Amino acid sequence: MRLPSAVATSLLVLSLYAFASPHTTSQQVKADAILIQKKDHVMELLENGKVVRTYKVALGQGGLSPKQREGDARTPEGHYIVDAKYEHSKYHKALHVSYPNAEDRKRAARLHVPPGGAIMIHSLPNGRG
Repeated sequence: MRLPSAVATSLLVLSLYAFASPHTTSQQVKADAILIQKKDHVMELLENGKVVRTYKVALGQGGLSPKQREGDARTPEGHYIVDAKYEHSKYHKALHVSYPNAEDRKRAARLHVPPGGAIMIHSLPNGRG
């Protein structure tokens, strides 16, 4: 995947498994990657390296710094896989991210802290918009 040259260094790049819904319509986008530009609070859905949809997003309360440890309320930066889609979540849409990866675990071990986990991309809670 080729990233735009003007992209800030604060990125979360996700590869998607095929999570085609049985309710997929021709109006829905089938993305193969997600790019989150933390500085701009933007999430882009990509198909074959091209942006097919853009969303404004909120991030963890820990600011723009990359996630370092469990409980720091930060958004991780790096390449991850969307490894689960929760159909029965308290959120309208909920995707689990494969954080921590091997590099994240090594960094946490060097710092003698737990890396954390349970990172999700999700929409608003059900009934809230």
